[in-house]
Amino acid sequence: MTGCSAPKCKNRSEEGYTMYRYPSEAKRQKLWVTSSKLKRKPSLNTALCSGHFDDSCFYISEKGKERLRKDAVPTIFPASKRSRPKIKVVYLNKPAPPSSLTPTEKRNKILAKQRRIDEKAEADPQVRISQLEQEVEELKTCLRNADKKLLASERRSVQCSKMLKFLNDDQRQVLLRGPENCQDMKWSTETIDKAVKLRLSCGAEGYDNLLKTGYPLPIVMTLQQKTEA
Repeated sequence: MTGCSAPKCKNRSEEGYTMYRYPSEAKRQKLWVTSSKLKRKPSLNTALCSGHFDDSCFYISEKGKERLRKDAVPTIFPASKRSRPKIKVVYLNKPAPPSSLTPTEKRNKILAKQRRIDEKAEADPQVRISQLEQEVEELKTCLRNADKKLLASERRSVQCSKMLKFLNDDQRQVLLRGPENCQDMKWSTETIDKAVKLRLSCGAEGYDNLLKTGYPLPIVMTLQQKTEA
């Protein structure tokens, strides 16, 4: 992604221009295609250079870098050269010149530029409407994703309930709390009877293997105490 895809525009990233890919969202992508008069469907690497965007399309990040707004639409054709950033030559082992601005003054300068860009965007009702429409679409997407997660969680809960239907209440508590937290568990008579039958059927070794795999059953000592009582 080094060259601009706009018709008759030969700007490239090697010349100092920043390239911005066409949006994947259908509505915004259509606005870009219409504005740039692109005669083909944009691919993942199809992009426009920074020269096609007005100043109101950009904002200053917290790190002081210029970023393209999510609702930005290219409007300058052919591209202007004023949006082209200057290429700085960095010399090795050469100390950077001291800044005359304090950190607070730098921050205030960035915030002031951000406010001017925001005010210019808010002055155009169409830009504000576009921002609100994008926010609504983002909220709808979040809501749909939340509904899907809730539905999936409810389905898993129903499936787990069906799978654990053969267990008694005290056995389910052991699964939820973990065997290490159930040393003082008061087992029900029904579970004790079930455990005794399983030990008789599986034998001592088979019953021990069930306990080792985490199957919610009383330990052998508990069974002995209950049967002796």
